[in-house]
Amino acid sequence: MKRRMLFVCAVAASIAAAPAFSQEDRWLRLIEQGQKLDRAGQYTQAAKAFLEALSLAERVENTRLANNLSLLASALDEAGRWPEAKKYFRRALAVQEKFDGKETANYATLLANFAACLGDADERTQSEAMYREALAIYERTVPPDDRRLALARNGLGALLIALQRYDDAEPLLLQALDVYRKHPDPGRISEAVAWNILGALRRHQGRLEEAASLIERSQQMIEVAFGAQHPLLLGTLDNLATAYTLAGRHAEAEAVFQRALALAENRLGPDHPCYARLLANYAAFLRLQGRKKEAKPLEARVRAIAQNNQRSAGSGMTIDVSAFRSKP
Repeated sequence: MKRRMLFVCAVAASIAAAPAFSQEDRWLRLIEQGQKLDRAGQYTQAAKAFLEALSLAERVENTRLANNLSLLASALDEAGRWPEAKKYFRRALAVQEKFDGKETANYATLLANFAACLGDADERTQSEAMYREALAIYERTVPPDDRRLALARNGLGALLIALQRYDDAEPLLLQALDVYRKHPDPGRISEAVAWNILGALRRHQGRLEEAASLIERSQQMIEVAFGAQHPLLLGTLDNLATAYTLAGRHAEAEAVFQRALALAENRLGPDHPCYARLLANYAAFLRLQGRKKEAKPLEARVRAIAQNNQRSAGSGMTIDVSAFRSKP
């Protein structure tokens, strides 16, 4: 899971002046409800609130509509409903371009959020192109220490790790971390996510103890901000279990895998792509331990989830189980 940078349309003054129970007031209440649910990791419920708000925002193509579409798309992305998310991201980009053009930080933010969604869906070439377009716009429109620019760098860095371009990823991640530490967001969540991604890079570079330390730092920061049951922990726990495995800390790795699987099933559901990825990685761990009989039913479940997602989404779902291959 990841954090997204959302832009907020300037409607506060008009809402404050609006009559009680007006459509504007109802729209704002729904947006606030959706954002609260999203922060709590209740992504499906958040999407419902944003979709209801969208019915009120459809009348005028402005920043409010683009923002609503982006919020909805991002919640659907986190819920693993990528085809729907992509549809709403495309609409948001079209509305934002028509209303305010492409050379704005808001347009770049939409691009970066859409790029993250495409990365989740394993559309990596298009994701990279979109991230780089967003970065180019940010570099022309915001200061170099803007947290939105840092978030896009962090997202691209994570994508480059998945593409095994570690030397390209590292400067982007370090630049982002420097900004987050100087200009923290509430709860330091962006910094926490960035430590996890840097830990994943260190793991691929063979720096296993450093990797585990960085990922543990991420876990602790997220738990302080959101508690021990937030789905944002899942990426960190997955990386931590893998780092422990490669470092030979097998009992700790298994405990973390089991915690992550229980959390994913409880908070996201047993058909979510994130749950399938965790299950696949745990099955690979079991095979590494020589526990093939335990691994086989998990692998069958992963295939069933992938087939179900393929039928419902019209595309496949790639499960990466290469993480346990040691890197020089």
